[in-house]
Amino acid sequence: LCSFDDYIHIHSVVLVMLYNRRKNKGNNFDGPEGRAAPPAAGSIAALHQGDDHHETTTTNAANNNLLLALMLVIILATGVTGAFLLVVGTGSSGSTHQEHSSPSRQQTSGQVLLLRSGAGGGDHDLILKPPTSGGGEHVDMEAHLDDLLNSIGVVHKRLVDLGAAVRDNDPCFSLIDKGWSALLVDGDDTQPDKWKDRFPPSSDYKGVVSYILVDSIVSLLTSNGFEKDIGLLKIDIDSFDCFVMQALLDAGIRPKAIVMEVNVKFPPHVRFAMQPGFVKDDSSSPYSSLTQISFDSEKRGHIYGCSLGYQVSDLMHPNDYEIYYMDWNNVMYVDTRGMSSETKEKLNHSDDNVKEWYDYGYWNRRERNKEFGFNKPISHWYEMDADGLLKEVKSKIMPLASHAHHHIQWNGKRYCFDQEGYLRSAVGDGSICSLTRESDVEE
Repeated sequence: LCSFDDYIHIHSVVLVMLYNRRKNKGNNFDGPEGRAAPPAAGSIAALHQGDDHHETTTTNAANNNLLLALMLVIILATGVTGAFLLVVGTGSSGSTHQEHSSPSRQQTSGQVLLLRSGAGGGDHDLILKPPTSGGGEHVDMEAHLDDLLNSIGVVHKRLVDLGAAVRDNDPCFSLIDKGWSALLVDGDDTQPDKWKDRFPPSSDYKGVVSYILVDSIVSLLTSNGFEKDIGLLKIDIDSFDCFVMQALLDAGIRPKAIVMEVNVKFPPHVRFAMQPGFVKDDSSSPYSSLTQISFDSEKRGHIYGCSLGYQVSDLMHPNDYEIYYMDWNNVMYVDTRGMSSETKEKLNHSDDNVKEWYDYGYWNRRERNKEFGFNKPISHWYEMDADGLLKEVKSKIMPLASHAHHHIQWNGKRYCFDQEGYLRSAVGDGSICSLTRESDVEE
């Protein structure tokens, strides 16, 4: 019914269709060694590919190569026409990440649920909840931080980096390389020389050597012109992270996005936070101001910062910030003020949602024991209830002399460290416990 050339052309079209269908169905992100690679820059429509994808990727790639080889044979047999069919056919499938012009919710097996809106929408791509399955590929927050920020519509390219020591994994440094202006703060007086070596002279940053304290952080940002129009604030100080953040929010300083280190040693159902102790400057005066007691973060052990449960439930959610993404022990939060009520409702946290993020971003990741091997001795904490875990902390970790006169929050209750570093109940222990920042407010 047709000539031999027509027969060959028809088969070439069929092979091209099969190639594209297999390629788009089972091998969207071919990475090295047949593993799934992260989404392309600027796209977060598929932050997580499930474990089943890894098992089939190599087979799909081999089948794709066989089909491609057959198509190359066709080119040799049919000349230019076959080549044209091959190029048009393989190019017609388009990107595997197609933009959607109208708002819609997407749920793909093993992927993060997104609310997507087009260019005219008020809300950008927002991650509503993590995948329930563990493992799989994740977006490297350091490598793709600018993509994540662009997806939530950050306008002001200004950042504050609290705990800005030069190291390999500070997510803010890549933004400075891309032209962001920055305030870098760190208590290590060797950092200015390291910042000078790390950034070219044209970089727009201001470096400040200062301890990052609850009672002075607001004036530090204000005196350096970073009290408003902040696109990103990062805090990683291994001490009183949540209470420093609380002081900024209380002062009305509201970055568009916040990246906080979370103490992943504590499971998500434990709302733990280190709280600084204070002393009066002049104990003879009832109106004297409070000064924060020093803390050596190099001797912090397991007790520092705050858990994901505390960050979300006690700090960020009450101040209208919700989880946007979690990568290992770094969590990004987004300011929900000004968002549509529908989006804000979908972003609202729940206890189950917090656990899903913890499991997705840290606990269920295949490389956890390699990347966080130092946490293996306390991995059993994940299965313990809050009361049992507190008893173990008291019996096996105390005393912590470096923590003397400071406090912790634990599922809504406050405990203080005595002068030897043992935890005591803060209720009725005025003679043992130091003051807190709230003590100044109460007076």
